[in-house]
Amino acid sequence: MNCKIMKKYLTKIYQKVAGLFCLAADKILRLFPLRKIILLESYPDFTDNTMALYQYLVEKRRDYGYRLVWVTEQRQKAPSGSVCVNKRGGLRERQRWFILQRTAKVFVSCNRFYLTTLRSGQVSLFLTHGSPLKTSPGYKYFNRFDYVLSQSKWLTPYVAEENQMDITRLLTLGIPRNDDLYHPEQALSKLNLLGYTKIIAWLPTYRQHRKGNRHDMKVSNFGIPLLSSEEDVIRLNERLAEKNMLLVLKPHPAQDLRVVRALAVSNIFFLENAALEQKRVPLYAFLGAVDAMLTDYSSVYYDYLLCNKPIGLTLDDYDVYKSKRGFVYPDPDTVLKGYRLYTVNDLLRFIDMLANDAHPLREEQNAICRLTNDYQDDRSSQRVGEFVIQLLQGKRNAG
Repeated sequence: MNCKIMKKYLTKIYQKVAGLFCLAADKILRLFPLRKIILLESYPDFTDNTMALYQYLVEKRRDYGYRLVWVTEQRQKAPSGSVCVNKRGGLRERQRWFILQRTAKVFVSCNRFYLTTLRSGQVSLFLTHGSPLKTSPGYKYFNRFDYVLSQSKWLTPYVAEENQMDITRLLTLGIPRNDDLYHPEQALSKLNLLGYTKIIAWLPTYRQHRKGNRHDMKVSNFGIPLLSSEEDVIRLNERLAEKNMLLVLKPHPAQDLRVVRALAVSNIFFLENAALEQKRVPLYAFLGAVDAMLTDYSSVYYDYLLCNKPIGLTLDDYDVYKSKRGFVYPDPDTVLKGYRLYTVNDLLRFIDMLANDAHPLREEQNAICRLTNDYQDDRSSQRVGEFVIQLLQGKRNAG
């Protein structure tokens, strides 16, 4: 018997034995009572809606007496008041993860879909990482969770239909990360972004996946809308410099970062997650501090409406996107109320408008904001947190 056949044979035996062991361990662990543990997930680790909720739960932990455990993708130092388990770590860490999945009482997540209940008595809450605007084929996982957040009652039926889920599982309590929009204090100074007349944040939907397995519609040389040549970048940078304005490009976490680094010129700044983490600046605190935002079909559109500031919508591939990827609304034009930008010249005019402190679409954006954001305050983390605490105290039905 040659080595390859032997290796294949031994691998099959190992997998069978490991499977039997896990099955037996699973049955045994289900006999034990659930532990007072809340498992937490976000991507990147310690960010987004879960982090905003976590900060409230840490403040109130004496009220409910549960341990907070972050499930991470790599070895990390846990935030104060919690511990971590690395689900991709060594044997000991993976064993901890296996046990926690079957013994923790509550699962809270906002990005990946693996924190779901495995036994009776467990409760799962999915905070989402954005309300639907474009369709998301292949992401019909919301029915795995006992509860899912919805940004507004108007959005709720669209969320339910898009995710093929029971509408009664949707909660309208606000989106926790949006609290940071109301607290932008020192965000720009911590990031060393002072001294400009205006700062524009650009958060495009990703066009080239960092894993190389997906391209969403039109892809320019730089992987983002509007800019398709070095000349476009130079023209944009010259106009920004002329107005003493800064464009901060914050790509989607799934974006292939190699294709946008070339945009690092004098008045275009590339903002990475690592910089936000190092300076301890939440992304949404940064967004609350800037003067305007550029995006396209990203769910951040709904969130930034709360800031009552201009939104530029880069729609150069709108018709193709609508016909191939699609939107959750029959007529997305009724929801997309921003400054429509189809060319670099449109973008330059948007910059000129900002330099003149103009915002002619303010009322239209505010009308959509009221429709898509039931709560326009900094207390969403509190509302969601109190919901979780009431579940733990048995004041609400679990699942």
